[in-house]
Amino acid sequence: MNTNKELKTNYSFKRKMKQVVREKLK
Repeated sequence: MNTNKELKTNYSFKRKMKQVVREKLK
């Protein structure tokens, strides 16, 4: 359960970073 929550947070973080990078490239 705890690992699942961590995984979700990590996924959200990676997604956010991708968005930020995309915005910087624009």
